[in-house]
Amino acid sequence: MPDQMVQPKFTVNGGGEIEIGLTRKPVSPWGCLALFAAFGEAIGLRKAVEAALAGVSRTSPNALLCVDLYLGFLAGVLTGASRFLHLERLRADAVLKRLSGLCRFVAPTTYARFFQGLTGQAREDAWASLVFWTLGLLPPREVGYVLDNRHYRLTDDSNQGRPCFYPVCIPLHPLHPRRK
Repeated sequence: MPDQMVQPKFTVNGGGEIEIGLTRKPVSPWGCLALFAAFGEAIGLRKAVEAALAGVSRTSPNALLCVDLYLGFLAGVLTGASRFLHLERLRADAVLKRLSGLCRFVAPTTYARFFQGLTGQAREDAWASLVFWTLGLLPPREVGYVLDNRHYRLTDDSNQGRPCFYPVCIPLHPLHPRRK
């Protein structure tokens, strides 16, 4: 059965026309991630994550590659997931799987176990590798760049009365050109 149009044209406030209809093609509320997927492919995100996680291995014979777990987690963050449990909604989205280049999204507990299983040194090494890779994407400047770590917010650590400092945004907030 070919796609059927419910209403051939719909005029929006801006004066343009949008076609609205039913389709048998898979759709996703996160189809806009196609832009991020293309950007990630253009800058070599997958290769950078593979290099950053080179020292990390999975033991299960059915385990997804570490890079696929990381990219699946990143797709979840980009779709608004703020808890591991929110990653569950990705599992049923066929379009998002295809956009991200993954064969499947795993259960939220798998992501949690993966990140909990990383040693402190593995986390630091992966973070440093990705930060330096990201900095390498910046165009060269004669005066260089400076990472400004002054922008922190003071929060209460678990309501125990101890002040704790967290960066507002990691890893590149904000980059200012170095002043002469």
